[in-house]
Amino acid sequence: MSHPHATAPKRPGHFSSSSAVSSPAQPHMKKAKFPGSSSSSSSAAAAPGVTEKNGLHVDPTAAAARSGGRTNGEEDAEMVLADQEELAAPSASAPAGVAANLFRKKATLPQPSAARKPLRIKIGQPKLPTNFEEDTWAILKDAITAIFLKQKLSCDVEKLYQNLFSSLFSCDVEKLYQAAGDLCLHKLGANLYERIKKECEVHISAKISALVGQSPDLVVFLSLVQRTWQDFCDQMLIIRGIALLLDVKYVKNVANICSVWDMGLKLFRKHLSLSPEIEHKTVTGLLRLIESERYASSSVLNHAPHMKKAKFPGSSSSSSSAAAAPGVTEKNGLHVDPTAAAARSGGRTNGEEDAEMVLADQEELAAPSASAPAGVAANLFRKKATLPQPSAARKPLRIKIGQPKLPTNFEEDTWAILKDAITAIFLKQKLSCDVEKLYQNLFSSLFSCDVEKLYQAAGDLCLHKLGANLYERIKKECEVHISAKISALVGQSPDLVVFLSLVQRTWQDFCDQMLIIRGIALLLDVKYVKNVANICSVWDMGLKLFRKHLSLSPEIEHKTVTGLLRLIESERLGEAIDRTLLSHLLKMFTALGMYSESFEKPFLECTSEFYATEGVKYLQQSDIPDYLKHVETRLQEEHERCILYLEANTRKPLITATEKQLLQRHTSAILEKGFTMLMEANRVKDLSRMYTLFQRVDAIELLKQALSSYIRGTGQGIIMDEEKDKELVPFLLEFKASLDRILEESFAKNEAFSNTIKESFEHLINLRQNRPAELIAKFLDEKLRAGNKGTSEEELEGILDKVLVLFRFIQGKDVFEAFYKKDLAKRLLLGKSASIDAEKSMITKLKTECGSQFTNKLEGMFKDIELSKEINESFKQSSQARTKLPSGIEMSVHVLTTGYWPTYPPMDVKLPHELNVYQDIFKEFYLSKYSGRRLMWQNSLGHCVLKAEFPKGKKELAVSLFQSVVLMLFNDAQKLSFLDIKESTGIEDKELRRTLQSLACGKVRVLQKMPKGREVEDKDEFVFNEEFSAPLYRIKVNAIQMKETVEENTSTTERVFQDRQYQVDAAIVRIMKTRKTLSHTLLITELFQQLKFPIKPSDIKKRIESLIDREYLERDRSNPQIYNYLA
Repeated sequence: MSHPHATAPKRPGHFSSSSAVSSPAQPHMKKAKFPGSSSSSSSAAAAPGVTEKNGLHVDPTAAAARSGGRTNGEEDAEMVLADQEELAAPSASAPAGVAANLFRKKATLPQPSAARKPLRIKIGQPKLPTNFEEDTWAILKDAITAIFLKQKLSCDVEKLYQNLFSSLFSCDVEKLYQAAGDLCLHKLGANLYERIKKECEVHISAKISALVGQSPDLVVFLSLVQRTWQDFCDQMLIIRGIALLLDVKYVKNVANICSVWDMGLKLFRKHLSLSPEIEHKTVTGLLRLIESERYASSSVLNHAPHMKKAKFPGSSSSSSSAAAAPGVTEKNGLHVDPTAAAARSGGRTNGEEDAEMVLADQEELAAPSASAPAGVAANLFRKKATLPQPSAARKPLRIKIGQPKLPTNFEEDTWAILKDAITAIFLKQKLSCDVEKLYQNLFSSLFSCDVEKLYQAAGDLCLHKLGANLYERIKKECEVHISAKISALVGQSPDLVVFLSLVQRTWQDFCDQMLIIRGIALLLDVKYVKNVANICSVWDMGLKLFRKHLSLSPEIEHKTVTGLLRLIESERLGEAIDRTLLSHLLKMFTALGMYSESFEKPFLECTSEFYATEGVKYLQQSDIPDYLKHVETRLQEEHERCILYLEANTRKPLITATEKQLLQRHTSAILEKGFTMLMEANRVKDLSRMYTLFQRVDAIELLKQALSSYIRGTGQGIIMDEEKDKELVPFLLEFKASLDRILEESFAKNEAFSNTIKESFEHLINLRQNRPAELIAKFLDEKLRAGNKGTSEEELEGILDKVLVLFRFIQGKDVFEAFYKKDLAKRLLLGKSASIDAEKSMITKLKTECGSQFTNKLEGMFKDIELSKEINESFKQSSQARTKLPSGIEMSVHVLTTGYWPTYPPMDVKLPHELNVYQDIFKEFYLSKYSGRRLMWQNSLGHCVLKAEFPKGKKELAVSLFQSVVLMLFNDAQKLSFLDIKESTGIEDKELRRTLQSLACGKVRVLQKMPKGREVEDKDEFVFNEEFSAPLYRIKVNAIQMKETVEENTSTTERVFQDRQYQVDAAIVRIMKTRKTLSHTLLITELFQQLKFPIKPSDIKKRIESLIDREYLERDRSNPQIYNYLA
């Protein structure tokens, strides 16, 4: 039998208070720039890194890459085709061959209609014919050989210079010059230079070697050397003239190599140095001649050869210095006079017209020898050069420098050709091939006669400084035709779709025609427009004219915009429309610079009106989830609309207008009508959609307020209903889990929403002060008590974590502590705890949450249990236990520290003699071991195991101490009345009645009550039940649990309030001791900050009065609202 518990006095201790498919690409009008930009680009601005000059967009990086690193100013005439993936083909109405030389300039073509097949052009150099380099070199090599061998030359150099300008475009000379230029143009200059060098070295070496072993007569030998040198100069001059573009395009831009002329001089010097016999013999001959002159024996000096340090022809005949004249720039042997060049090129200096050179402005230019072939110096006027001085016997040639004389009526005749071409283009006449074929054969037809004539005609006018007149004439001619085209649209079909198609066709034709005209007048853009401020390119000029005449026809503009708005509205209503037509016309407005003012402004106004009407109508007819889906769909449609045909800049104002009309105006109605329904139904996806949409219109604050109102309103009904106290904690757990799921999945774990949930939940759970804390403690007792079947340790741990979340929201945590401690004591003393590990885990969680002071007493209860086990072991081994204990009885005692455990009311009982003996022996043992302590037995907490013999078998009965005392009375009597039992046991009346009910009226009826009934009356009698039987050997007789009365709860609450009073007193004294003097208001404020439990101001006032009575504080004599601290 187990013995009742003993309680010792409290140990000394410290206490303190605690989208959609895109349409095919179509032409669109951009801010004018040359064809060549990507077909998807609609921006008028030049790309980053692109230089813009009068509408001409030049990519210096691309240009430099294609010209060997040279940038703008070094190769004005060398342009490259745009680096693009797709180049849309112009319309079929364009004439063939118009794009000759278009590869010289980057350009952006307007996009054609969807019906036309786009042409893809691989970017890079034009594809050269097979063996182009070898075949071209073969021509040049034959020419060089002929020059050195003096073959097939019918005129001398003098005649060549006399006919310089007239034979400039001679077929033979031009072919050689062009052949060298073609190789340079296609970046083959390096190979050409090396081949010319090698070929020249062969012939120069042969010429010098031929002098070895010649006449021993020194005068004759010198004449041979002079003739060889003269031939060399004439021949290198001709070769240098043919390879002029090699010097200009390649040599000039490559470091550490010299010009063709200087290269020839170096080769001559090299092989002269390799023949010391010739050099020695020549020097000896010269010395002999000088010596003879000194003796006046001969005047042969006049015939001596003039071999100077190499330089280009051009210095005066009297000059013998090898240095260049002041102001002359030298690059690899090329001597250029920038002043003279600028004077002849209209003020332009080096870098503006590399290909346009002038002959030296000199008084005398020595004529070459008679042996020089005719026509060899073609194009020599393009570079200043200094010819080697011939012998004095030759007559110097005087050449007047200036522009070639133009034919009579040259400008008018040329313009007539161009005007006819422009007229034919606009009227679509005399066009035998479409533009697609033209672009397919672009490079093969580059030098087509007809196209070349138009292109060359515009170029000739620019070359002769007639670009300004040409520009104005083209502008005037284009304006006539553009005006006629736009005027033709007035009064056309009333059907808006048909009218829009006519406008689109007119725009398409304009784009194709201006593209062709721009191709013909390419050199006008390059040579004139680029170098003149405040005028735009031919393409931009056409755009301005189109916009001008479109603006002069408001009927057309208004009808076009109205048609576009109708199409978009039809699409919004679910009708199928021609998106391609829509896209082309909107890009037309963009290119003309009319998009924002003419279209975007009325479009946004129509959008607002449309969605304002739709929002009100749809919100009335549908529920909130469907309306939110509709809004989401509409926003996606508008986004796709911006991708398909609207400008990118329209997206932001368009989406803003849609959000305002469909969302911002209806946020309150949406929340009022559907938020509560969505929360109650846990519509996570719909709530997420609402959160996302409200974010777009900055309505998150309204959504937070709705969430807070929902939490407070939903929980208030259950919190304040006392009849639903049993369901309160499970409801709160489920409600909090639902909110957490919505926070994570719908509100993206937004911190502001998380704080809203915490604040609202804290307000909700503390609507009834103290009661939720008590219920949470009892809920934990239910879960931690033995008998919870089907709950694993993991599930139990999860429940503890969830309950701890609720615990955080409780303001009266001391109330929770009081009830939790009372229930924990029962579980520990009666052995009803489901898991000691779970109990300790909960204590650890509480300690982490509230600190060690909060769990100090709870931890002390576990220490007492462990210490009691040790005391019992020592008692069993003591001499008192071995010698004095009665046999057949075993007793276990729990020694509890008063301060740790709840306070229990003392309950007297008359124990059997055996138990009294056992208590006395244990008390003697304990006091001998722990002197100065006092034991007080708590009989109400004891429990025993009795061995009983029934006629039907022996049983063991697990009963409480009171039940065991009652049952042991029947060892001496067969029948006892209620009054007899009460007198014999001394048990309190209520406790005795509950004890007899559990023994005679419960499931295990060890006694029989007469008369039978549920309640125990004073006249009832009880007898031993001899018929008792049970299948189990050990039987637990449960005591009738007395429900906690209002008085008991009030008692526990009052104990909490009493503890709170001590904490309030300590806090007041602590504050006043620090501040010495403080007003009532400030004292109350600081108390609320320090105290961790809710308290009424009236209760604080009572505690202040109590401290004043006990002379801790006093009121100020002058102001009763001020308190002074008394030391």
